[in-house]
Amino acid sequence: MSPRAFIRASLIALLVAPLSATLAAGQDLEVGTWTGTMVPPEGTQAPVAFEVVYTDGIAITMTVEGTAPRPLETVVLNGDLLTFSFRMGTEVECELERQPDGSFTGPCTSGAATGMGTLTIEPPAG
Repeated sequence: MSPRAFIRASLIALLVAPLSATLAAGQDLEVGTWTGTMVPPEGTQAPVAFEVVYTDGIAITMTVEGTAPRPLETVVLNGDLLTFSFRMGTEVECELERQPDGSFTGPCTSGAATGMGTLTIEPPAG
């Protein structure tokens, strides 16, 4: 193989590899804006939006109506179980299960709050 052909093949491999990884990861949790509702222990329902992107792994930013966007921490998708934490005054930990319709739902708990809240998110439309 000529040096020029080698360089061309290497550049193509470098461009295609990240795309392949993103597509494989994206098959687990769709890229885009997921929407849903958060119901804290006191029961006041609030709309939420999750912006899912893949850069060096998965990155999700959550916006609860009336609050600034905040990054989710320790995001792990293991099969149909999505776990993460975030700070909203205190640390909140969530454990959501994938539902047959592709949505995720489950409990969120905080060491400072009594009781358990719930979170449900729907995949991006389209």
